[in-house]
Amino acid sequence: MDKITFCIPSKNNLRYLKTCIPSIRKNAFRPDHDIIVFVDSDNDGTVEWLRKNKDKYEVTYFVNPKLGKELYGIGKAYDYCIDKSTTSAFMIFHADMILGKNAD
Repeated sequence: MDKITFCIPSKNNLRYLKTCIPSIRKNAFRPDHDIIVFVDSDNDGTVEWLRKNKDKYEVTYFVNPKLGKELYGIGKAYDYCIDKSTTSAFMIFHADMILGKNAD
């Protein structure tokens, strides 16, 4: 199986990311898939949580350069994650999703 990138946009989704990201690490058949999160809005501590947990969960994250002023929106946020991906395959994943056992 090829390595894939999970592309996850987030707009104040900390409560979901705390379940979503660990589910990928726990349930993926292949343990080294990439995870990229794009933070479009952060009124709930998302950036701080990602900063503290990026090494634990091996997550790469990017923050909207116009944070608090202008939203990218979900489509542009997915495009951003895909552009940053270095794998030939990626999975569009919502922050409120949980990966099932060996779903990859």
